[in-house]
Amino acid sequence: MINTEKVEDFYLDYFNNYLTIDRIASDYGYSKDKAAALISFGRKINHSRSTTKQTKATKHRKNWRLWLQGCDLMIAAGFEPNARYSIDYGKNSITLTLDENGKRKVSDTARGATLDLNNSKLAPYDFTNGVHWQFSDGVIVIREGR
Repeated sequence: MINTEKVEDFYLDYFNNYLTIDRIASDYGYSKDKAAALISFGRKINHSRSTTKQTKATKHRKNWRLWLQGCDLMIAAGFEPNARYSIDYGKNSITLTLDENGKRKVSDTARGATLDLNNSKLAPYDFTNGVHWQFSDGVIVIREGR
């Protein structure tokens, strides 16, 4: 039986303290393949927790502009620089989903990974009270702020 808490702790130890899988595998006495599998599983456990962030929205050329820059929650959800994603504009939310064939990509700027949405498809939403971002593994859901 797998102890998911220990697997997640192994992943966090790797993420915070190691540069290579070879090194953590050696320190723990694991094969490289076992260490890589534990890191992958631990990352999924860690990233499966839904977390949120509230930001402000602005107007640009009469359209709402929503953006995140250098956000750790965004990176943890997999939205790293140059990652491709698709967008679904729903009735009450906008969903960004990692998609290797997506038409959009996360910008790689000097200030870090950047998501920048500014188009007429945002017109039906009211972001006067801000933007509510909800992060999970491979998905960001955007809603009107409360």
